[in-house]
Amino acid sequence: MQQLSQKLCLLVKDGISMTKENAVTTLGTVVEKVGEDFIPYFAESMDFILTYLAEFHQPEYKQFRGQAIETITIICSAVGLDTFRPVAQRVVEAMLAIQTGQLDKRDSQRIYLLGAWQRVCLLMKGEFAPYLAGVLPSVLSMAALSPEMGVSGQENLAELTDVLKEVTPAASGEEKKLNVVTDELEEKDVALQMLSVFIDEVPEVCYDYISQLSTLLMA
Repeated sequence: MQQLSQKLCLLVKDGISMTKENAVTTLGTVVEKVGEDFIPYFAESMDFILTYLAEFHQPEYKQFRGQAIETITIICSAVGLDTFRPVAQRVVEAMLAIQTGQLDKRDSQRIYLLGAWQRVCLLMKGEFAPYLAGVLPSVLSMAALSPEMGVSGQENLAELTDVLKEVTPAASGEEKKLNVVTDELEEKDVALQMLSVFIDEVPEVCYDYISQLSTLLMA
């Protein structure tokens, strides 16, 4: 595992963007199976990935950053809380840096971040409470996004009512086969599921946001 992790980290450092993406995902997949046996190599690998996560901040590396965040949290879950605890602050800060300063309106990193926060919260449980206040506001913003919807082949159908009119069968009974398209609906759904995890695991911190949470979850 030491030789393999070092080789994969070297590919992250020197490879083209696609190589970086595949290398970091391969590392996460392997460690997920190895579990606690990876603990002796955890600190070295985590320091390396976090360093290069910050270094490759250009737009063309968005997919890499998303997969790196996914890999980091998979590895941390695999080795357990005691091993993760010393780097928890650094991991949370790295994720927040991307979430608060590097996301575009439509961004592949967002879905990776949503899954990553869920893993960290489930791993840390009550110990996640000190971090949640800093995480929750931007997560609430993502969960509150109004998905932009459309119908393939149709223009200017941004409102849900317009979309529903297009997909409703005609009065003549003729079936209308159209594909409803949205890039943000899945992200919104994952964000709402993650908020439910926060409420289950760290309810005391969520009290301050009960009004916003109620509005989102009851909508």
